[in-house]
Amino acid sequence: MIRHIGIGAAALALVAGHAMAGPAAILARPDGDFAAWQADHARCHEVAGAARIDDLPVGNPVPGGPVTGDMSTVIGASIAFAIVGLIETDHQRRLAETLCLRNLGYGLVRLTPQEDETFRRQLSPESIDHWREAFLAQDLKTRLAAALTPVVPRLPAYRDAPYTQGGLKVDAASLAAPAGPVEARGLVLAGKATRWRTAALTQPFQTQSGFIRVAGVPGAVFYQVDMRPQREPLLRQDGATWCGPVTQSAPRGAASVEVYCFAGRDDGYEIYQTSGYDWFGGAYGQGFTLPRFTDPIVLRERDADDLPPMDFTVRAATIKARYIDLEATVARKGSEVVLWSRRLKFDATGAAVLPLWDRRLVLTRSGADAVAAALDSRGDGRGWREGDQISGP
Repeated sequence: MIRHIGIGAAALALVAGHAMAGPAAILARPDGDFAAWQADHARCHEVAGAARIDDLPVGNPVPGGPVTGDMSTVIGASIAFAIVGLIETDHQRRLAETLCLRNLGYGLVRLTPQEDETFRRQLSPESIDHWREAFLAQDLKTRLAAALTPVVPRLPAYRDAPYTQGGLKVDAASLAAPAGPVEARGLVLAGKATRWRTAALTQPFQTQSGFIRVAGVPGAVFYQVDMRPQREPLLRQDGATWCGPVTQSAPRGAASVEVYCFAGRDDGYEIYQTSGYDWFGGAYGQGFTLPRFTDPIVLRERDADDLPPMDFTVRAATIKARYIDLEATVARKGSEVVLWSRRLKFDATGAAVLPLWDRRLVLTRSGADAVAAALDSRGDGRGWREGDQISGP
C-alpha cells in the first residue's frame, strides 16, 4: 500500500505518523519546484471544483497509484477523504485533481525508507510544507523517468478539427436545417459525414489474460473515436482511443468478430468492448473490459477511407419548457450509431444555440412542444462539445 502526499496539509498532518502503513509517494514534475507545485495544485483544485459531476473520473488516473475504492490510498488531498469520510463526489474531485496534475506532467515519486521516515516526523502543516519544498528542490528527473514513460507504444495521437467527432468528419457544406416546426424526435439538422481518421493494424496481437481473449488480424481497419466527454481538457485521459473489429473468444466458446476499443495508457493498453459496428463504434455500454495489455499494438494511418459518405443527423430527443435534448447520430445501410447527446437551455427569448465552429444552429421555441431550426454564419469558433448546458444568443 502506498500513501500519497498531495494538497491537503491538514490531512497530511493527521497521517504523517504511523496511522497509515506502507511507503509514501509524492506527485512531482521533472522541471518543477515548490512554487510551481503550489500553483499547479491550486489550478487543478479549481478545475476539479468547477467540473460537472459527470466530468469527474471514477478510477485512479496515475499508474502505480491506489486502486479505486481503497479510500486509505487515494491520491493527493483525497487523504482527507480517508480521514473525515467525505461523500463519493469529493473522492471523485480529488481523483480529478490528480488527473489534472498528470496532464500537467506530474508523476509519482516513491519515497525511500529514509525519506519516508523523515516525512512521518513532520507533524504540522508548516513542517510538511518545509519538507515538501526541500524534497522538490532535488533533481527528480531520474526517479520520475520510469513513472512518466509508457510501457507500451502509444496509438496514433488524438487529433481534433472543426466538424469532427473522433474519427468522423461532417461535411459542413452538406448541413441543412428543416423548414417549419420540428416536434420531439424530429430532425433539426442533417448532412453527410465520412471517416477522416482510419488506420490499419500492421501486426497480429493476442491477449493472454482474463476469461475473454481478443486477437487482432493484420489489415483490420480501426478508426479514432472520441470517448472523452469532459469539456475541460485537463480532466480528459491522455491518449487517443481507436476502435475496430477483433476476434473475441472464450474457453469452450465459439469465436466471434466484435468491436473493441483500445487506448494507450502509461501502464498498458486499456481494452473494452463498445457498442456500435465495425464501421463506427458508439458509447460504452455493458461490454467486456479486459485486463491491461502490455504487448505492442501498431496501427498505421491510412491516407483515405474506403467507405462512402454516411448520413449524419441531429434530432430533438425531447423538448421541455426550459431545455431541449439533442442527439447526434451517424447511419449506414440502415444501422445507426449515437455519437453524442447534449442538453441546451432555452434563454429568455426562447432560443437555444448549438455552436458549430463558424456557424450556429439556432433552435427557437415554436409552441409548447416544437422548435424552429435555423443555421446561420455567426459562429464564434466553439464546437458542439461546448454546447452543453448553455444559453442561447
